[in-house]
Amino acid sequence: MYPALPAWRTALAFNYAERDMEADARNEFEILAKDDFGILPRDANWPIAMALLAETCALIGDKERSGYLYDELLPFGDKAIVVGPCVDCYGPSHRLLGRLATTMERWDDAARHFEDAMAMNARMKAGRWSGWAFYQYADMLLRRDRPGDREKALSLLSQALDVAERLGLTALLERSLKLKLKAQGVDLSDLGTSIDTVAREALAEQPDLKPHAAPDGTVTIMFS
Repeated sequence: MYPALPAWRTALAFNYAERDMEADARNEFEILAKDDFGILPRDANWPIAMALLAETCALIGDKERSGYLYDELLPFGDKAIVVGPCVDCYGPSHRLLGRLATTMERWDDAARHFEDAMAMNARMKAGRWSGWAFYQYADMLLRRDRPGDREKALSLLSQALDVAERLGLTALLERSLKLKLKAQGVDLSDLGTSIDTVAREALAEQPDLKPHAAPDGTVTIMFS
């Protein structure tokens, strides 16, 4: 709708990538990436445009463009990205640099950026971005898979879940829980298996539940 503001096309690419519409995301990303992202003027929208490009680049796994975007954002690593005239804060650039470094498998750089992002989020009391930094840092550690990485990742995911529950961040909650279960070795291909097993055993054994029933005859079973 607004061709004179190409920065907002980055939001379209990002939304496609977030919804696993990879072909559409790549198509939009290629339009924006032409001539080293020359379509984007260095105006007030440039910071958020670079942020959304970094997110998209990480989601589609474009290692080559990750390097370019990393170099562009690196001078602003200690800054927080503000959208327009203070419409919103998109959090520390260090988180985005961590995502790009993860995509390039530059693990030590990624860890350093995520640590700096978490410290800056704590200073700003930026709960939303704290949660996403915890989750994305954990994802990086699980990919790197060095001794101790899994344990630290599980701790970070617990923190991400705490933030997500407190702030009602549904996407963060679902993704953090899925990644934590995967890290714990839970088979995600059939989440109904455990319930099916309980139902099958109950039907086979016919346990007497009367001692556990409430006065109205109902029985409560908790799945943990």
